Amino acid sequence: MIEFIKRNKIFSGCLIVCLLVIATLTVRLIVKELRGDIEDDLPIIDVPSEKTDPQISLFSGEFHDDEDSISLIWDYQMNDHAFEKLELYHGETLIDTFTNEMETTISIFDYGLVTGSNTFELRLYYDEGIVVNVQTEVFVDYVFDIEMKAQAVDNNLGKGYLFTIEYQYNTNTPVGIPVIHINSSLSSSWDASYIGRKMQNRQGNYQSVIAYYMVYMNDLPNEEVTWDLSYDFRSVGVRVNDSYRENPQEAVFSTEDIQVSK
Repeated sequence: MIEFIKRNKIFSGCLIVCLLVIATLTVRLIVKELRGDIEDDLPIIDVPSEKTDPQISLFSGEFHDDEDSISLIWDYQMNDHAFEKLELYHGETLIDTFTNEMETTISIFDYGLVTGSNTFELRLYYDEGIVVNVQTEVFVDYVFDIEMKAQAVDNNLGKGYLFTIEYQYNTNTPVGIPVIHINSSLSSSWDASYIGRKMQNRQGNYQSVIAYYMVYMNDLPNEEVTWDLSYDFRSVGVRVNDSYRENPQEAVFSTEDIQVSK
């Protein structure tokens, strides 16, 4: 064999090269198939996603002056965490604890609420006491529960038309006595005299007041009169309006005495 190789060096070299190429291609094919089998047999592994903390997606409130109350609403997503409870605070005062509720209504006379901006905080407890919290602001008007009236009187205050305005306010924010302005269909301006006021019910810091004003009329017109009124709480920048219509000749005058104080 050795002698054959020595005599046929060129042929032998070519044969060796061909054998090496075949061996290389065979090895590559085997490796490729092995790799393919391994990749096909590999199990699919799901990478676990991290838990997202619970979120309070909504928390807002509104003041209702016709009901002397504040309504609060909220919503939240637990994101697969364990729910424990919700707590509602005004400042550091705990108002209530909730489990399934998404809203509540509270009286403005409770929990130390004030005229102006009030801060409420919602605290969501989950996973053994971990807390998510959010705040909202609710504005309580300086003057609210306003009711305006007019009536013909002939009593201890005099004869004419008595205009009254009843309202509530927080004594921590004095609003003063409103200034009245009157225009009528008979005259561009009527002189209205402030007579006095009467202190009504008080709840906590909230005081209810009735203020009295008189338009004196000795000569009564025999036609319908329209009064356009405005009450101006100048110290807090609040102004409210009203209107009243009546024929003084047809009015029923009240003779009941009214006691007021300055």
